[in-house]
Amino acid sequence: KLLGMIHDVLVCLLHHDGFGTENAIAVSNDDNTEEEEVLNQHKNNTLKGDVGDLSSITNDAKGNGKELTKHLQSTLDKLKKVLQSGQSTLFLNVSEQMSLKQMKGRKANEETVASALELYESCSEL
Repeated sequence: KLLGMIHDVLVCLLHHDGFGTENAIAVSNDDNTEEEEVLNQHKNNTLKGDVGDLSSITNDAKGNGKELTKHLQSTLDKLKKVLQSGQSTLFLNVSEQMSLKQMKGRKANEETVASALELYESCSEL
C-alpha cells in the first residue's frame, strides 16, 4: 500500500498538475455497514484536491521522478502477479513437488524481488 501511495502521489504531481484523480473503486467496509469507502487500485484512499505544486522543481528532478514512477509501477505490477498467484512460494521447500500454480507463483516472486532491487538501486542513484 505504501509503494502504491508513493506511486499515486508522483503520478498526480507529474501527470495531473498536482490535483487528485477520481480513479477509484467502491469497497464495502469490513464491519458490515452499508457505508462504502472509495479506494484506488492499491486499496488506498483516493487523492483529492491539490496534492502539490512542482512549478519550482527542476526538469532534472522531474525526470528523476518519472524514472522512479516507472520503477514503482513495474514493482507494483509484479507484486500484483504474486498476490494473484494465490500463494507465496518464497519459502517453499525445493524438495517438494511443485504444481504449475506454485511454479508460476515462484516465478512471480522472483520477478518481484528483482524489480524491488532495481527500484532500490535506482533510488540510491537519484
